[in-house]
Amino acid sequence: MTVPQTLHELYLNELCALRSENAVMAEALASLCDRVGDGRLKAQLSASLAGIERQSALLRDLVEEAGGVCRQVPSVGMAALSGEVQALVQSPGAPDEVVGLAALAGAARMNQLRIAGLGLAAGYARALGLSEAAGQLLAAAGELRGCDAYMSDLIEANRARRLAAA
Repeated sequence: MTVPQTLHELYLNELCALRSENAVMAEALASLCDRVGDGRLKAQLSASLAGIERQSALLRDLVEEAGGVCRQVPSVGMAALSGEVQALVQSPGAPDEVVGLAALAGAARMNQLRIAGLGLAAGYARALGLSEAAGQLLAAAGELRGCDAYMSDLIEANRARRLAAA
């Protein structure tokens, strides 16, 4: 990766990094869908995968509109978070309920990284006078915040079920 020399290049790099992060997160969530037994969680993970696909398409379009070309940009942070999730999924003997809760925690951490990147890209877009792109990026960040709230609700519902069963 070359060091950006302009704000425009910095903006394009951030969009490409976000797109690469989406690919890493999608792979992690797909493996979780295969392992998680809770129906509500599986449905949320599937919905998250669809949202990642929509967001990746948006990012690709924004890169092209800005005159760039989409390329893979490695994300050490997202790779580390994904590695944690993958290790859990592959660990033999972990109860599905524990895997499910850990999956929610991992997905929430990955979402926070993406929210930060979208906010940063929106700031760059605003500075470049790309107000429509900035609005689209902020809307995508808002969608991810909604996913975080839903994940928190799932964790609380799981906790309530466990307390009721005790």
